[in-house]
Amino acid sequence: VAFVGDSFERDMVPAKELGMKTIWLIGDSHKEPPQPGVVDHVIHSLEDLPSLIVPASRKPASMDGSRLTDRRDDDI
Repeated sequence: VAFVGDSFERDMVPAKELGMKTIWLIGDSHKEPPQPGVVDHVIHSLEDLPSLIVPASRKPASMDGSRLTDRRDDDI
């Protein structure tokens, strides 16, 4: 189970405390999470979300040039 949210304090922290994978939606900003271990993935748009939820066996070999930034290598 993964939680997508745009607020670090109101979304990411509580979701991580509940044991969920966290996906931080930061839009066009280049924010860094105050506590990187709380955020599993960072996306800039909801359009980036499908590439995270595709099974690992179907993921592209390279994500170079993507707007998606993985914080960890764990699958969701």
